Amino acid sequence: MSVERENFNRWYKRPLGNLYADNDAGFPILLITLPLLERFLREKTGVYEDKLTPEFYREIERIFPALRTKNPWPGSGSETTAQRFWSVFRNGLCHQATLRELPDIFFAGLNNEAPDVRTDGLSFVVSPVKFSRRVIEEIEADFNMFLGKSSRRHSLPQIF
Repeated sequence: MSVERENFNRWYKRPLGNLYADNDAGFPILLITLPLLERFLREKTGVYEDKLTPEFYREIERIFPALRTKNPWPGSGSETTAQRFWSVFRNGLCHQATLRELPDIFFAGLNNEAPDVRTDGLSFVVSPVKFSRRVIEEIEADFNMFLGKSSRRHSLPQIF
């Protein structure tokens, strides 16, 4: 096993596995998992340091097919469900440690009994454990992509 894979297991996968048993750990699970997903998808879609692209969101939709719904919200313009999801969960949690409220979202919440992601067009429900496991599975299937060799400003930490 490579040093990078060993570090990934020690720093991310194993601690997440420990959190999965705690029903109250949904926010910490997502706070770790969403940046891992972002790193992986930025590398995979070639976004790197730039603004997120339609390709980035199509990759989220590939991983989480429930997010393929297009424009379910009145007045949402060309914004996709995947973009709304990213705004509510990733931007909300990583910037304010809570889910971001949008005026036309009826409900956004966490429930480990739900599928990885569920949306009915006006609400989002995420199982933090299932979501996280799916992201880890995706990263492990293409670990070289996660390493981010093209992201020179975001190399993975090393132990010295």
